[in-house]
Amino acid sequence: SLNNLNILVQNSYYQPESNYNGSITTVFTINDMGNVGQGESLEDTFILVDTITPVEDDVVAVGAIAAQTLVEDQEFFLDATQYFSDADLEYGDTGTWFLLDDEGSSLPEDYWFSIDASTGSISGTPVNDNVTSEAINYTVLVEDLGGAQAQQSLNIEVENVNDAPTGSIED
Repeated sequence: SLNNLNILVQNSYYQPESNYNGSITTVFTINDMGNVGQGESLEDTFILVDTITPVEDDVVAVGAIAAQTLVEDQEFFLDATQYFSDADLEYGDTGTWFLLDDEGSSLPEDYWFSIDASTGSISGTPVNDNVTSEAINYTVLVEDLGGAQAQQSLNIEVENVNDAPTGSIED
C-alpha cells in the first residue's frame, strides 16, 4: 500500500563513513509484483541524490609532549604533528604551525630553534648561549584552515658540555 511505502521511505536512513562529505545517490525501485490493477507487474524507479556538506572538525591535542633535555651543540628535532589530530587532514585540510615563548609571543626568526610553519617540524642546534639552569616553557600551536586551534606545552632544558680548551702559544 501507499501507506506502507511511505513508512518504508520515512524509516530509511544512510549512515556515511565518519567525516564523509559529497553526494550520495540512492536508487529506489518499486515493483507491485502484479498485485495491483490489470496486467503484468508494474515497476518504477526513483533516484534520490543527497549532498552531505562537510563540518569543520576541531584540531585537538593528543597526549603530551615530553619534556626535552638537550645537550649543547647537538641537533634537536621534533615532529610536532604526532601530538595533534585533525580529522579533516585526510580531506585536504592543512595546518599552520607556530612556536611561542613563555609570554605567548612568536619566537624571533634568528632564535636557535624554529618550527616549519607547513610541516610542524621543530629543529635547531643549541649552543653555549642557549644553556639553561632549568627548563624553559614554549607553546606549540597549530591552526587549521577553518581557524580551529590547539596547543601543547614544550619544555626544553639545554645542558652544558665541557668544551675542550682552545688557545695558541706565541713566540
